Amino acid sequence: MRKPLSTSDDNDRPRWWARLAIAILAAILISAALLPLLPTDRWWIRILDFPQAQIAALLLLLTLAVPLIVSLRRPFGLVLLAALGATLAYQLQYLLRYTPLWPTEVPDAAKCSPENQVRVLVLNVKEHDPANPEALELVRRLQPDLFLAVETEPEWLRRMAPLRRHFRHVVAATRPDEWGMTLFSRLPLIGPEVRYLVANYVPSLKTGVRLRSGAEIDLYALHPKPPLMHGTQRRNAELLRAGREIAQKEKPALLAGDLNDVPWSYTINRFSDMTGMGDPRVGRAFDATFWLAPLVGWPIDHVYATRDFKLTFFDPLQDVGSDHLPLLAGFCLSRA
Repeated sequence: MRKPLSTSDDNDRPRWWARLAIAILAAILISAALLPLLPTDRWWIRILDFPQAQIAALLLLLTLAVPLIVSLRRPFGLVLLAALGATLAYQLQYLLRYTPLWPTEVPDAAKCSPENQVRVLVLNVKEHDPANPEALELVRRLQPDLFLAVETEPEWLRRMAPLRRHFRHVVAATRPDEWGMTLFSRLPLIGPEVRYLVANYVPSLKTGVRLRSGAEIDLYALHPKPPLMHGTQRRNAELLRAGREIAQKEKPALLAGDLNDVPWSYTINRFSDMTGMGDPRVGRAFDATFWLAPLVGWPIDHVYATRDFKLTFFDPLQDVGSDHLPLLAGFCLSRA
């Protein structure tokens, strides 16, 4: 006569599946958090640099769920909880930099004379998107000193011709693909250049800018390709070559653009260490400018500043019909 299955076995089976599911999910999240530590340019690893804030949120939820599903009186539960907690702590030590809990890298300007101020607007206008009235009106209303537009095509520049009445200086490197860029300036430009820091790659801009006080600063504008399907070797090389030049010149400088990279990545941290440039987001806010979906957004549009500057404001603005939010940053040159 066959012995019937015990009731305890029937009750334990769903818990066994729940423990297996939580272990698999933990392995996936821990791997996604730690794989970016590998020194590789492979796109399927580098793309994991981006969702680290979202991965941290999922790790936190899973860490809170473990004691409800897995017994902490057994080694499996303790090891799982320790692994999740350690990974979450590792992520928080750099994600917390982008909250008011951290000291700022670019200090606030208590007061600043208008002659030493510069306002920079950065906008990825979206490839194949005509110059829409919202973007045009935004620039007219804000009247930034420098307006850097990326993904600009020749037709886009033609339709933005009304802006030339407001900006006396224009440097254009338009292209029929998503790698064009155009700089509009109210301030005099000194020796503007369209450059290719990496051979057969995308254009970048470099120019001197004369402030109203007569002081001169340098502006570097970049828009490297994203890691998805491109890898990151040339993206990283472009940023670091610009960084070496900034470090060698020791001149007040700003670096702006859609860098297709997040501020906590290994490459941007190398760039910051090399140049001493500060990120206005540190000690203030996450300030995502590219949103893939609700709650899934990343800060990939940037304006970095050397220690010669203090910050007057730093704000992502309302959507103007692009897939990126405009980013407006104001700086005060405190050391000429």
